[in-house]
Amino acid sequence: MGTKTKGYLVVSIIFIVGVFLGGCQEVDKVFNENVSVENLEKITLGDAETGEGGTTYEEVVDLMGKDPNNRAERQENGSTIVEADWTRDGHGYEFISVTFIDGMAVGKFQEGLE
Repeated sequence: MGTKTKGYLVVSIIFIVGVFLGGCQEVDKVFNENVSVENLEKITLGDAETGEGGTTYEEVVDLMGKDPNNRAERQENGSTIVEADWTRDGHGYEFISVTFIDGMAVGKFQEGLE
């Protein structure tokens, strides 16, 4: 191998390692340790029609440590329905989803958490 070829090889390896490490740092930035089975179990579900007795939206945001990664809101029969998802990892494979009626939890689901 010539000196020029070895130089390209070294630069290529450094570039690949840099991209890999940079990608790992991005995942670390979005990792949310609050998205856990333990915290999911702390969410109380209220009445399915009114939400009465359920954990509030604000309490769930505090429990998860930040606003949801995804949030959808709609009006239905005079009530506001919110679907909110919090991801644990940067890829969305591990998440908690909570449904709220008029600001109170009525449904919850998790995927990928142990």
